[in-house]
Amino acid sequence: MVLFTAWPDWAELDSRVKKFPKLQPGPQFEYFLVAGSMVGINCDDDVVEDYDEAELRAVSEELGRFKASLIEYENAEVRDIFIREVLRGLRGLLDTNYGEILSYSSTRQWVLDHPLRHFREM
Repeated sequence: MVLFTAWPDWAELDSRVKKFPKLQPGPQFEYFLVAGSMVGINCDDDVVEDYDEAELRAVSEELGRFKASLIEYENAEVRDIFIREVLRGLRGLLDTNYGEILSYSSTRQWVLDHPLRHFREM
């Protein structure tokens, strides 16, 4: 999944992620232990290179300045925990990689209402 975090909320998101125990970094991701499972985060500028100008313009229109991060996770349980704990109260958009780009609050609510469900089921 890809997170587009409104710039004013980026430092808080980064702080929340870094509260999880850090694991050995990989070549592209920093890895953290979340509820016994691994979550990787890549904050490189090239995270957005697969998006076209219209998509990025839509994100900018919604959020203003933003920071993108690519998140990988081992399973739906750790994904749900990450979304519930890290995105709470922050402004941003989440690309599920399954055709949906939703606000953090909408995604968080969906996870609360449908725990462990695959994003394809949205």
